[in-house]
Amino acid sequence: MLLDQITGSQDETLPAAPPGQLYAQALGLLHAHANDRTTINEILGSLCVSRTTLRRHFLAHLQRTPVAELTRIRVARARELLGHAGLSIKQIALLTGYRRPSHFCDFFRRHTGLSPRAFRQGQTRATTKGAGNYLAAALGAGRKDAMKECKKTRKPPGARR
Repeated sequence: MLLDQITGSQDETLPAAPPGQLYAQALGLLHAHANDRTTINEILGSLCVSRTTLRRHFLAHLQRTPVAELTRIRVARARELLGHAGLSIKQIALLTGYRRPSHFCDFFRRHTGLSPRAFRQGQTRATTKGAGNYLAAALGAGRKDAMKECKKTRKPPGARR
């Protein structure tokens, strides 16, 4: 698979989860299908459980919902793929389960506070010159902290450039 060739990973088949470890089976499916258009409903169908049951298991073991975990996995894969200069944003969108690059860009910006292009440029700068406060906040601390940092560095209305 192209994603495996780029990242150097291989499909790993997870061992069957012990009884009572439903979330582990679901987590394996989320990881296996995060780069295609698989939905939580399809995961539910393959596990023969209700949405409420799966949600309860995820909250108990991971302190997040299945949808939040799928989002976390997709953002992590997008960040990893953006580190590969040979891939276009369109290719990365397709590899992370989005048909349209604009939807991928909106998704990535919503969850990281940066556009994919800004993330890629910042990552390049971070490896060559060191990251600034805004980039460090955006990459490490999450969207809310990045937005706070952005507001701090933004000039007040009417200020001269």
